[in-house]
Amino acid sequence: KLSLMSLNVRSVKTKSTSICDFMQSNNADLLALTETWLGSAIDKSVISEITPDGYQIFHIPRENKLGGGVALIHRSNIDVKRSKPVQTYSHFEMLECNVVVLKNCFRLCVIYRPPPSRTNKLKNSTFFEEWSEFLDRLVVTPEELVITGDLNFHLDNKNNCDTRTF
Repeated sequence: KLSLMSLNVRSVKTKSTSICDFMQSNNADLLALTETWLGSAIDKSVISEITPDGYQIFHIPRENKLGGGVALIHRSNIDVKRSKPVQTYSHFEMLECNVVVLKNCFRLCVIYRPPPSRTNKLKNSTFFEEWSEFLDRLVVTPEELVITGDLNFHLDNKNNCDTRTF
């Protein structure tokens, strides 16, 4: 049995001890993180602080802006290979990996979608177009599919137009 957990951390730099404690106390095999706030100039000490012994990390920083970023921390004995991006999207960030446990393989996508604002000029309509393209590409792959992360929709609010569209 495999344990996959997902957290929106909003900056791993101030939460490295909490992340390690969370992983170890919950015996997590895979931990997907959104809003890591790790930059391109990787601080090796932060990476090592959030990666407990016996684990490895893949991460994608948000380029040329603050915030954002996605990561996957996994046990070293689990075969995880990062997929090369086939396409990039302007309205969400993504880390895509193939995970092999015993002889079972699945595709894991860690997604972060910043909420639209006047500052970032993101639009739900563009997100929905890109999301549809993303799903169209993934449904033809033979592996099982797991999508996790933070899409910033309140799915419990059935009256919201964007929630219904999603």
